[in-house]
Amino acid sequence: MSEGHAILVCGYGCHLSQKLRDYLLFVARYAKGCPDATVVVSGGFTNRKTAPGVSEAKLMKDFLVVSGVTNRIVMDEKALTTLDNVRFAIGIIINPEQSTLTILCDGTRALKVRLIVMARIRVPVRIVPFDFGRSMRNKVFQYMLFTPVEVAAMLIPLLENRMRRFRERLNQGR
Repeated sequence: MSEGHAILVCGYGCHLSQKLRDYLLFVARYAKGCPDATVVVSGGFTNRKTAPGVSEAKLMKDFLVVSGVTNRIVMDEKALTTLDNVRFAIGIIINPEQSTLTILCDGTRALKVRLIVMARIRVPVRIVPFDFGRSMRNKVFQYMLFTPVEVAAMLIPLLENRMRRFRERLNQGR
């Protein structure tokens, strides 16, 4: 990829709910404000049972194009976790000359994204959170359980592999 600015958009589902629509409108406004930036939409096939053949990345790309986003949009359809979002995007957008990266994500996952980024990326990164209106219970689970586990998975490949297999089984409705 050419040097310049890149925007990583973390995915949140394969069904266009009102909250996801609001998030994608937020993403579209942001991308339109950076017309030369490459947008990487990241999210795999996370709900094969009720959305067969639909990836988070494809859903987001289609929405952004219809919303008038003219930036170059690259899809990452392999990511199943936040760690995947960051890791796979690095392979797409980061090179030694890359100048800046902005990551758009759910506000409750911003801390997890920040910790993953600090361990993986050596270029200037800006994280722009979006408020999905998560419940306090959801936020507590995110901060106290999911964030530490996923950060630990960066350091423990066995844990990461188990998390990925669990997520794959969950996404297939098993």
